[in-house]
Amino acid sequence: MKIFFDVLLYIACVAAIVVFILAIRRFPSWVEGIDESKNVKGRRNYKENAFIFRTFKIFLMLLPCFVVALVSLLLGSMPNEMEEVSAVVAVPCLLLILGSCIGGIFLGRYFNKIGKQYDIFTKTDNVRAALTRSRAIIGLGIFICFYFCLIIFFASLNFLYLLNLL
Repeated sequence: MKIFFDVLLYIACVAAIVVFILAIRRFPSWVEGIDESKNVKGRRNYKENAFIFRTFKIFLMLLPCFVVALVSLLLGSMPNEMEEVSAVVAVPCLLLILGSCIGGIFLGRYFNKIGKQYDIFTKTDNVRAALTRSRAIIGLGIFICFYFCLIIFFASLNFLYLLNLL
């Protein structure tokens, strides 16, 4: 049964990679589909809110892969508690930290670029509002990359355990 959960963890990791790549590729078409005429309630900043929802949709697509990976890691062959941990565990930890930070910043800049390309953001003279919006989009990129890298972290920890390196 433990082997089943190990295999399921790797399947979840591969599925997360595929879902992430497909979501990033389709993101411009999702943003292009934002139409101001669908704003029936007359809400302010409709396009920006729809853009944030479509950005958050990428996280929601990765969430099932994360849940499956977490459950598979806990129920798989790797023990939940270890007395001594090898220094090799630093490699997946660095991957998690650097991948989520650097990848998240680049992903946030990509989201900003797409938003500017499709005129999602309203022009403002308020510098503070513009910086807050830009930082929020970069924060969403870091949030999405963190969970994506966490799935890869789980798979790499399990792989290192199966190779008897932990």
